[in-house]
Amino acid sequence: MGLLDLIRGTANLPPKEPPTAINAIDPVSSNQTIAKIAVAQTTATGIALPSQPPSTLVPNSLLIDADRFCWPHSCAMNSTEIDLFQSRLDVLCVKGLDDQMAEALADQLLSRDRDMVDMKVCYECRHLKRFSRLRCDNWKTAGISLTSDGAFISRDFAVLLQRCDGFAV
Repeated sequence: MGLLDLIRGTANLPPKEPPTAINAIDPVSSNQTIAKIAVAQTTATGIALPSQPPSTLVPNSLLIDADRFCWPHSCAMNSTEIDLFQSRLDVLCVKGLDDQMAEALADQLLSRDRDMVDMKVCYECRHLKRFSRLRCDNWKTAGISLTSDGAFISRDFAVLLQRCDGFAV
């Protein structure tokens, strides 16, 4: 019995009831993972699992580079952009943005990077401080205000792409 027999349906397999949600996991050993259940179901049907990892079974010429179909060949994010997006999302959430606003800003920053625009947002700057409100500690060089009392900025201003003389990473 080979794979071709299984595909054609001519294999002599014993009749077996399909797994259901109730009988898929043995109630006696409820700590089974989905992978263990899949292996048990696969070996029960008579299909032999390969003992080698898939990368050794497929020639290197057939392995597909996942980033090959991503940016700049399509609008999908490549693995580097995904890592950068996730790290920006974490930093923006720590700096006080809610999840939805942080995701929108991280997406805007991704588009900025792809377009190679030299603008920044205040949330990327080390001079942005968060007390009860947002405050720029480099207000004089940035040209935000003439006095330190006017160094407070709104969240709407802090997410705008802009060129700032006082920006520092």
